[in-house]
Amino acid sequence: MREYPGEIYGGLVAGGLSNREIAERLFVSENTVKTHSARVFEKLGVVASRETIYYGFIPDFGDRYAARTLEKMKAKGESPQAIEAATKKMAEFKEMYKNPLVNVGMTFAEVFPVGLVVTLVSAAILRRKNPPPSPA
Repeated sequence: MREYPGEIYGGLVAGGLSNREIAERLFVSENTVKTHSARVFEKLGVVASRETIYYGFIPDFGDRYAARTLEKMKAKGESPQAIEAATKKMAEFKEMYKNPLVNVGMTFAEVFPVGLVVTLVSAAILRRKNPPPSPA
């Protein structure tokens, strides 16, 4: 596993295998797989790790989300026209979301504002005030 973790491990994760299944195939412990997962995600960063999870573990996210949303609409008694419009809108979104650049951009847009606010608040709290002049 140490020789080519990106090729072997990445391929297994992208194949949708669980940590236990990967461990069994590579003849290592499940904890070893978890450790390598953490290291991979640490190197990739937040946005890239979310993309890895999206494409590797839940590539059918769009279908699941659309199905759940339409179920909720039907349960609320929405009109067939509203359900049809939502179905069309979700199909367009799903097609757009397949583009990795759009996907990364949307993911970044989710995380960036929170990071910016935390940074600005921290800067305001930790701002140094001018020290009083020292007596001569």
